[in-house]
Amino acid sequence: MRLAYFTPLPPSKSGIADYNSELLPYLAKGAEISVFVEEADEVRENIGRADFSIHDVQGFDETHARRPFDLCVYHQGNNQYHEYIYDRATRTPGLLVMHESCLHHLIAWKTLGRKDEDAYRDEMFYAYGRRGARVADMRADGSSVRLTLEVPADLARYLAPKGSVALDGISLTLNEVAKSSFGVNIVPHTLTHTTLGAKRPGDLVNLEADVLARYVARAMELRT
Repeated sequence: MRLAYFTPLPPSKSGIADYNSELLPYLAKGAEISVFVEEADEVRENIGRADFSIHDVQGFDETHARRPFDLCVYHQGNNQYHEYIYDRATRTPGLLVMHESCLHHLIAWKTLGRKDEDAYRDEMFYAYGRRGARVADMRADGSSVRLTLEVPADLARYLAPKGSVALDGISLTLNEVAKSSFGVNIVPHTLTHTTLGAKRPGDLVNLEADVLARYVARAMELRT
């Protein structure tokens, strides 16, 4: 049996790379194995192995077309070293070995890591529906966490970009304000030292609008 085997190998810093480095000699006793990797140093450090051949993943299509493999084996992990495996597995059927039950870190790397927030939200909606989309809105934003909150219209009138709002007694600066929602950024210290760090999508928070905004709104009402 000829196997196309997709896994990172040392020196890539992946536990799955170390695992397969030890496993492959045993599998090679019963199959002809071609290992496909992404990094040049993985090829360099493993070339000339007697138990399996090592190849750059870019050459897989040509090799497979010339002499088809009996089976593709994908060792899927949850970090950037497994992105090429994820992409290939979605294109060529095979046996998928899941080393993690959740691939969120990998998906975040593929999307948020490339500043593609829409793709991240689409993936979360695909996997978890509307709740997942709301979780996506609590995404990491640089060194802080971005929160998007829904607010009743009678309170939204007191909110303005760069103004102030208090959530559970914590004073924050407003980033953007829409008709029925607003966004704020929470720095790590605030997350770890207040109740906001424990909040999840759908949770309620106590909201207090800027008292000055209330005074201005009241004055405008009296003028009309």
